[in-house]
Amino acid sequence: MILTVCMSPSVDVTIELDSLNVGKVNVVKSKTLSFTGKALNVAIGVARLGADAFATGFMYNENGNMFEQALDKEGVPFSFVWNNGRVRENYKCIDKKSMLTEINDVGGQVSEEKLQLIEVTRECFFKGIERVREGARLGDVSSAIQEHAESHGYGVVREMVGHGIGRKLHEPPDVPNYGTAGSG
Repeated sequence: MILTVCMSPSVDVTIELDSLNVGKVNVVKSKTLSFTGKALNVAIGVARLGADAFATGFMYNENGNMFEQALDKEGVPFSFVWNNGRVRENYKCIDKKSMLTEINDVGGQVSEEKLQLIEVTRECFFKGIERVREGARLGDVSSAIQEHAESHGYGVVREMVGHGIGRKLHEPPDVPNYGTAGSG
């Protein structure tokens, strides 16, 4: 399974015009909405290729449900950390001369508490990597992850595991985020 973490989702609004006339009324020929974010795009692409993906990250209360609907349509399971506000919107105006004008919105605010969760999660990854060496046991890696998360008041998701990487992206062994040093 590929876990994707979306830190900055966006609604891309593409508007086609005959021509963009600044300071005047412009008539829209067509309008397309795309629910994007690099990690969400990866999750959808992985699912379309027939592999398992799971999407997570930050989402916003006012319009985030559109992303859930888009992921449901693609068969991608998800679980988001919800925040107040709106997902940022990026506008792209294209006229018949193929001129592109972009207007990019700022994203919603994320609380310090949620940013801390993301930082500790990143640190857990590197704590596990630091334990990888010749003669180390799988439990050494797993326990480092668990100990760091728990030392900051967080738990670990026991249903999700990391994986080995060799000639293929996903190879044994499964690497749980919990364990006992010296075992495995």
